[in-house]
Amino acid sequence: MPDDFNFSLTYGYAGANGIDTYEGTVTKDLIPNGDVTIDLSLTESEMEEIYDRMVEVNLLETAEYVSDVQCVDPHGQNHVEMTINGERVEREWISAQCDGNDEQLSEWLSFIHFEVIEPKEEYQALPDPEGGYD
Repeated sequence: MPDDFNFSLTYGYAGANGIDTYEGTVTKDLIPNGDVTIDLSLTESEMEEIYDRMVEVNLLETAEYVSDVQCVDPHGQNHVEMTINGERVEREWISAQCDGNDEQLSEWLSFIHFEVIEPKEEYQALPDPEGGYD
């Protein structure tokens, strides 16, 4: 992992969830009740695992080839800005389960959300969202 690796990621329906390692914050979508942002920093090993999995799914290339056709609605809107070896990189894609590339990127997002962020005590203390998306 490059020493300067950091990222700002928005994901999920309307891109309302977020992780910003530059600022050390996480934002949780509360659906009709807006969102809440908390201070939450990732460990060095968590950052390494996120980076390794990003390389494994070839995010920098794959995100450029994911279909922008909506196969399901609602669908996830994802945007990542990251610093790698002094270069600022930005990618956007939708999660609509349209092709294999989308599936790989969705697995990367799921790993970050469900295995890194959600188990943290600070995140667990946040209110549960109410309602849902149509």
